[in-house]
Order: sequence, then C-alpha cells, then structure tokens
Amino acid sequence: YDPATRTEKLLASPPSPALLQALVEKKVTFETGRVIVATLRRYLDAVQAVIQDSGLPLQLSFNKSSLMLLPRGVTKAKGLEAAFQDLSCRLQEAVGVGDAENDQPFLRLCGLSVTLANGVPGLQKTVDRVMPLPNGEGVCLLIDELLAKEKNAKTFTS
Repeated sequence: YDPATRTEKLLASPPSPALLQALVEKKVTFETGRVIVATLRRYLDAVQAVIQDSGLPLQLSFNKSSLMLLPRGVTKAKGLEAAFQDLSCRLQEAVGVGDAENDQPFLRLCGLSVTLANGVPGLQKTVDRVMPLPNGEGVCLLIDELLAKEKNAKTFTS
C-alpha cells in the first residue's frame, strides 16, 4: 500500500470461492484478506485436508496460535522485496521487527533483524537482536535506541 497515492499492489490473486466453500464445509472458522485466509492452528488438520483435496498451489504460514493460507511463494519477504523495489531502497538498510514464525523470511533480508521479548523461541535464535521488552514497548525501545545512536553519530561527525 502506498499512502501517498492511496494505491495498493497485490502480489497474488484473492482466495478462490471454491477454497472458501471447502473451508466452510469443514467447519473451519476463518477471515479473509485480499490474498490471505487466516484461521487458528487448531484447524490445521482440516486446512491441510482442504489444500490436499483442492490441489490448489497453497502454503501454510504459522503466526503463533494463528494459521494462514497463502498462495505458494507468497511471504512477508516477497512483500518487503516488492516494496523496497518500488521505493528504490536497499534491504540491507532495513530494520525488521517480528515476533512469530511467519516473520522469519522477511527478517532474513533485513540489515538488522529484531524480535521482541514475546517473540517465539525459534525466532529469537535466528535474529540479530532480541529486545528485553514485549510488543510495542520493545519496538519503542528499539526506535529510541536507534535514534539515539543516529544522533550520537551525527554529533561525532559534525
């Protein structure tokens, strides 16, 4: 989404009506986005059966207790790459913050990868930095630290 132009660029097609109907028939509670279907991990077996029966090129992505169905190859990394290409920015300059399994692909691309105190243990083992605070508090602390570092760097070069 580009707030300046209020336009969005979809990286894949919306979920098919047949997929959504099959989930309803399996009694899976879900929500849809423009491309994603979100549900809970407790529906994993039913969702896997729907994917297998449909033959659709879908993949599963975990987000703590949530489960997402996405078109094969669509990840947060793909979205980040598309955004940075449109912005003519370098991924090595990005600071990425995440807290769940589905954040891993995009965090690998960032120059600085960070998770929070409440980040899943597997993610905490793969990032550059784990903040000592959870959620927004951890993000605010990271921003304060980065701004202070930037300010100090400018002071020394002035």
